[in-house]
Amino acid sequence: MGNSSAKRQPVRILVLGLYDSGKTSILHYSKLGEVVTTTPMIGFTVETLINKRLILTGWDVGGRDKIRPLYRHYYSNNDALIFVVDSSDEDELERAKEELMRHLSETELQNMPLAIAFHKWDKHKHMTISKMQDAFGVSGIRKSRPCEAFATSVICDDGMELKRMLYWVYEVVRERQDSVKQTQSNEAHSLDFVERALTKFKTLLFN
Repeated sequence: MGNSSAKRQPVRILVLGLYDSGKTSILHYSKLGEVVTTTPMIGFTVETLINKRLILTGWDVGGRDKIRPLYRHYYSNNDALIFVVDSSDEDELERAKEELMRHLSETELQNMPLAIAFHKWDKHKHMTISKMQDAFGVSGIRKSRPCEAFATSVICDDGMELKRMLYWVYEVVRERQDSVKQTQSNEAHSLDFVERALTKFKTLLFN
């Protein structure tokens, strides 16, 4: 990919989730590498993450009820979606699933790669990641888009699962970008071949 960030394709990630699910904490930890005390958001924040392998821009839109209908204004021009679930709040799990399904039904987000962050895992370890995946229908989601679930925490394991999630998103998006470029290159090559063939045919026909 080269050493210059100018040569790398930026990956824009939309970060969504219910109120106080941990969205802002994830972005701050991902950028600064440390836990930052945050307050529930009223609007939205933007964080740009840069390291040797990736450039990630996360749009962290507030999760309050009055703000969620405005999410669609932030849907466009993103490459991937991270949906954050407070896995320590069992009472909110069904509501979080309903919110995720609502987002996935939006036209702008169709086929977009999705990472589900079952966050605050350090506070809620009695439910396995496989059971959380089943509860959120991850296998069904995978039929329409790349999807992976991660048990994340900004406290345990030095945030390794969080880092793994970000790299998974990056690699999936880059693979898609490379596939699109290859398809466009093949189409351009085919059109060029046809054009050259027609030109040669015309030369033979009229000379």
